[in-house]
Amino acid sequence: MREIAPDRDAFANFLDLGCGTGQVGEVIGEVYRMEREVGVDVSGRMVGVARGKGVYDELAHGDASDYLAANRAAFDLIKIGRAHV
Repeated sequence: MREIAPDRDAFANFLDLGCGTGQVGEVIGEVYRMEREVGVDVSGRMVGVARGKGVYDELAHGDASDYLAANRAAFDLIKIGRAHV
C-alpha cells in the first residue's frame, strides 16, 4: 500500500474485522488520513496487544457479526479476516 501512493484522503473510516494485533491498522494509518479506525477481534489477547499500540480509535473484543449488528455506522474501508502486511 505504501508503494502505490494512493490518495491519502480516499477513506475516512476504517473497520478492521479480525484486527489481531493491529498490524493492518498501523499501515492503514500511515497510508491514509483516517478520521476513525475501529478494530474488532474475538481474541482478548490480540485486542490487548492492539490496544497497547494505540492504533485504533475504538477496539471491541467480540464476534464481528455481533459488532456489526450493534453498530450501524458507515465505513469507507473494511478489512475482513487475515491480511499479510
